[in-house]
Amino acid sequence: SFPVNLAGWILSDGEASDTLIGLDQGALALPHQYVLIMDPDYFSSGSPTYDGLVPESALVITISGSTLGSRGLSNSTAETVSLLNPQGSIVSSYTYTLGNIGGRSDERILMTAGDDSTNWADALSQHGTPGSRNSVTPPERDLGRHRHARGSHLVRGSRQLAFALVPQAVQEAGRRRV
Repeated sequence: SFPVNLAGWILSDGEASDTLIGLDQGALALPHQYVLIMDPDYFSSGSPTYDGLVPESALVITISGSTLGSRGLSNSTAETVSLLNPQGSIVSSYTYTLGNIGGRSDERILMTAGDDSTNWADALSQHGTPGSRNSVTPPERDLGRHRHARGSHLVRGSRQLAFALVPQAVQEAGRRRV
């Protein structure tokens, strides 16, 4: 992992393009840092929509135009949004869906998977997760997928602690009468 300078990168809707511009924090995205690209109208209008939702650790940047692409993103026609590097090569591209629940955007499920629609889903929370891990991204560790021995023991100081990790499906199956 290494930092990526997003200055000069481009967002496009296929009709027009906008250059990414750093704000107070600049445009250098650090490894594992989340980046939030916001329309400049958000800052000039004084909108409180995302107040308190964007963590300080997120890199917040904007675009060169007053709206993304030729006229902003449509809520009535699906558009393809592409991210291009400074050399003009498409790095990522996605055609967003329509009909989301109000205030919920599309979110990429796995950051390292492809751009096709099967890797995207409606956000699970109102206003999504700006500047944070997407709400539809699975946790880094899913204990339900790992095998653990029953009755494992930990010794801590002079006390012995016993624990058992049992997946929910196993617990519920054990409650059923045969």
